[in-house]
Amino acid sequence: MFTLKSFAAVAVVLGLAQAAPSSAAVPRDITLLLLCNDANLGDCLDFQTEIDLCKNIPDGFDNSVSSVNTFSDFKLCNFYNNPDCNEDAGSITLGGVQNTLSAEFDDNFSSVKCLRNK
Repeated sequence: MFTLKSFAAVAVVLGLAQAAPSSAAVPRDITLLLLCNDANLGDCLDFQTEIDLCKNIPDGFDNSVSSVNTFSDFKLCNFYNNPDCNEDAGSITLGGVQNTLSAEFDDNFSSVKCLRNK
């Protein structure tokens, strides 16, 4: 004869007991940018990032970006001249197609953080 405790133990051993899903996991919005080493969107990298998350620009494009495309004038991203979205060396907010960058930012971007539309 089985008791309630022994039934519970058998259920755990057989994998019948399932843990409740974690409510801590929050889905993130992924966005795509085009980062280009040359003006007029030449020599580009499809760059995937998450909204409201700072991401460093990878080797080969770090301090080499001369044009960008956020794929919408309404999708704004902050680009930083330092890694880790540190504003000390300057930052600029851009959206849409930017075929050229001002001298202050051309070949200087090291990190990016795209903003959530409100």
